[in-house]
Amino acid sequence: MAYKQLTEKGKEFIKKTIINYGSGVFTGRNKYAVPYTTIPQGTNITSKAYDDNGNQTTDPERFANLVIKWIEEYSKQYGIDANIISAQQFAESGMKPWNYSSTGAMGFTQFVLSTVVEWIFRGDSRFSNTEIQALSLGINGDLKRVETFITSKSQSEQYNQIRLENRTKLFQNIVDNPKIMIKAQISLMAYISNRNNRIAASTLFAYNRGSALTSESYVDVIVKMANMFKDKDRTKKYGREYTIEGLEYVNRIFTLLNNRYGYNLDLSINDNATKEVNIRTQNS
Repeated sequence: MAYKQLTEKGKEFIKKTIINYGSGVFTGRNKYAVPYTTIPQGTNITSKAYDDNGNQTTDPERFANLVIKWIEEYSKQYGIDANIISAQQFAESGMKPWNYSSTGAMGFTQFVLSTVVEWIFRGDSRFSNTEIQALSLGINGDLKRVETFITSKSQSEQYNQIRLENRTKLFQNIVDNPKIMIKAQISLMAYISNRNNRIAASTLFAYNRGSALTSESYVDVIVKMANMFKDKDRTKKYGREYTIEGLEYVNRIFTLLNNRYGYNLDLSINDNATKEVNIRTQNS
């Protein structure tokens, strides 16, 4: 998967999506509360959407142009297809920096806690001190430990309150800094791509199912995931469902690329791949 700049159709899709939200691109809430935080259900979440100079962005059109700029800047730097990155962002968050999931994914790129800690806070020279400080503002404890953000039934109320506050501050910092999170997404995708023979489908599957996966082909990465559960009777069903979710993610991104970014990708890729996967797993 080599670098490709955003298509004109893709740029128009980004602009139309973000501008049509109006102020809703910066402020909103879901039907459920932000999990693992002190934020009460029904609270509107507001993103400051800081620009390159650390100033709050309040104009949707300006934010759309910044998103395009950041996607192209980091996609070129890391040698990745900018259209795939943008399609992921729409699929993950709808391009709303305030967004969150019921299971704990956060912000414009919907990173989960473990990925934030492992990829950003443990990223050594991957991110600058300024970027780390922006995401860790107000947090108490070791940023490189997931436990800094997780409560425990065996710990005291004070211990757990600190963890809840840390998670709340982390969430807000992520929401306020879509630029940093776009960089994080693109750099992680590039890392995964290099471990999966730079094949788009394989990279997307591994991004969704497990960044530690490595492969030479799309069939190869699916087989590796399927085989993780093959000999575990109590997890066979879970393993199958987990693998299927990855296939559906690839199909969703490819469909978006065709419909919104002017691509013409073969959507039968999963059918063809799974036939070969079935042959390999049955014979192995």
